[in-house]
Amino acid sequence: MYFLADCNNFYVSCERVFNPRLRGRPVIILSNNDGCAVALSNEAKALGIPRGAPLFKWRSFLDRHNGIYLSSNYTLYGDMSRRVMDLLATFSEECEVYSIDEAFLATESLSEKSALSLAEEIRETILRCTGIPMSIGAGTTKTLAKAANAYAKKNVKNGCCCITDFNRKKILQMVPVSQVWGIGVQHARLLAHHGINTTAEFIDMPESWVRKRMAVTGLRTLLELNGTPCIKMEKYPPNRRSIVSSRSFGTPVSKLALLSESVHEYGCRAATRLRSMNLLCSSLTVYIATNLFKDEPHYSNSATVTLNYPTDSSPIITKEATRLLHTLFKEGYQYKKTGIMLHGLTPKDEQQYSLFSQNDHIERDSRLMSVMDSLNIRYGSKTVVLASEGLTQSWQMKRQFLSPAYTTRWSDLPCVKTE
Repeated sequence: MYFLADCNNFYVSCERVFNPRLRGRPVIILSNNDGCAVALSNEAKALGIPRGAPLFKWRSFLDRHNGIYLSSNYTLYGDMSRRVMDLLATFSEECEVYSIDEAFLATESLSEKSALSLAEEIRETILRCTGIPMSIGAGTTKTLAKAANAYAKKNVKNGCCCITDFNRKKILQMVPVSQVWGIGVQHARLLAHHGINTTAEFIDMPESWVRKRMAVTGLRTLLELNGTPCIKMEKYPPNRRSIVSSRSFGTPVSKLALLSESVHEYGCRAATRLRSMNLLCSSLTVYIATNLFKDEPHYSNSATVTLNYPTDSSPIITKEATRLLHTLFKEGYQYKKTGIMLHGLTPKDEQQYSLFSQNDHIERDSRLMSVMDSLNIRYGSKTVVLASEGLTQSWQMKRQFLSPAYTTRWSDLPCVKTE
């Protein structure tokens, strides 16, 4: 039996855990630089606010309806996600983190009653321990679990649904085929052209017809919807192929010194994530870009370097990133974004040294990074940073409506006062 646990309106729910005044009110979470809505509460959706709505167009409308708009607090969302996923992993040895707010669980075969009982237990545990509401779908395949979850969100009061051989046809009749996991926009249009609009209609199609028109992926989806498992569980935590750190600037940047600050900031951030996962990178890419949507000269470019030996050292990564930045930079442009990507990731305990590498230097760097991370964990993020990251960082993205770092900064911990 497979379960898909999906947090409801995750970004908004994270904010509501620590700010009860947001409950029952229209809430939107804004994109980088407070541009447009990337997440909405049910109340905001009911008002007709679309995802991607620009704040400057909808701000007065939200104000009239007692709405709230908040900057994206990625540190909070990431930490709350970690807490949710750690709890989910206690219910099954097989746990696949599918996204920041979704995870698959696999258990032995269960009856519908037992599956629903377990789903309700998981949901109640997550709500009690984190305050995050979620919907849970169960089925004999991952695709059926995904479909059950979509149905539960809209049609089941307690947010839990299990699809079995006995109720599969009835439930899938109410799930549009365009919403099925694995069926993209093009295939949905193809099926609609042939009069197939519900998932129940799709599962009755001949396998040969689906294989011919929708290739192997379409056939796999059909088999999964009919109860034949074709998609395996991925390892938890999933193997990472790359780590990306990037943000748009709050204001355009034209000076190399400021671009260098941002690359050092993003490089250190990526290196910290690398160390937290006990990984090393063997190559890195730096990219820069101007704003595509402004009527001004446009330029974007990237460059990659292979390191002499795999590393997780912030000084080494930022040094190589700066060297690449100097080869990319051109005068006369207003840059909107820079970023760094670490790839060629390998486990740290499998590190292989070059014949010409200075092992003493590597060990010294490792100890330095360990001390730096320990201080930042104990006393708060950015307690110790590289001087090259800059102090003022005038290029930082706009986050005018940012909520506190409730779970990761001592000074932002919620206080409870008693008399």
